[in-house]
Amino acid sequence: MKTNTLAKSEALDTKIQAGKFLTSLLESDIAKERLELKKNDKIELTATNNTPYIFVIVAGVAGIFSNTNVAIDFAGEGDLLDYNIYSSQLFGKALTDEVTVWRFAQSDVFNKIAESSEIQLQHYHMLQTIQRRLEKKQIQATLDTKNKGCSVHPHISDALQSESR
Repeated sequence: MKTNTLAKSEALDTKIQAGKFLTSLLESDIAKERLELKKNDKIELTATNNTPYIFVIVAGVAGIFSNTNVAIDFAGEGDLLDYNIYSSQLFGKALTDEVTVWRFAQSDVFNKIAESSEIQLQHYHMLQTIQRRLEKKQIQATLDTKNKGCSVHPHISDALQSESR
């Protein structure tokens, strides 16, 4: 029982720290751009000079797709999208009627992280959150394959339910 309580406490701390990281980015002096997207608008993951971006989802749901249109990831409010290594092979797309994101140059974010041990800890927790999200998707995909079933990501499920009303 203590182990379960400790795990829940660590998960809550990670969520709080991840939120602080996003707040630190938004309150910092680094350049950022707020984007208001409509459903199916494309999200360019790099600038025209191939500078990678990092995105923070403020509202709505966005998806990351391969150039062959295979869904790779979905993200909703409070999630971070950072696919710089693969950005030439991927694109983002707004999946709900309205999606609001903040866009940062990746190099600016990394410089901000390097400046502060507190932001480094917050970033570490954000990475843990992303890792857990991806692990859950992988586990679900494995289970779905075994059961030959289909499951929908919670953000997508919520979006689909609200559209059908």
